[in-house]
Amino acid sequence: MTVIKVASLCKNFGSLEAVKDLSFDVNEGQIFGFLGQNGSGKSTTIRMLLSLIHPTSGDIHIFGKEKQKYPTINKINTIKKTTWKKPNDNTK
Repeated sequence: MTVIKVASLCKNFGSLEAVKDLSFDVNEGQIFGFLGQNGSGKSTTIRMLLSLIHPTSGDIHIFGKEKQKYPTINKINTIKKTTWKKPNDNTK
């Protein structure tokens, strides 16, 4: 079973192509990692997988559903936004 499917993913920041035509599949039970030089788009790709930023073009499917339609991704974003605090931050 394909857990993550990325097809023709692109992300531009103005004239900078941070991710250009990236495609890959991650199957259930497979260990997958991102390797590359600084500035090669690793973090940008992960941010798109987590719906923290939106791709310029291309498709992301997680467990066979489009990223925008997959509720767990939104839950991850909510957890991240509500649980992370700066060190020594005593606010609630």
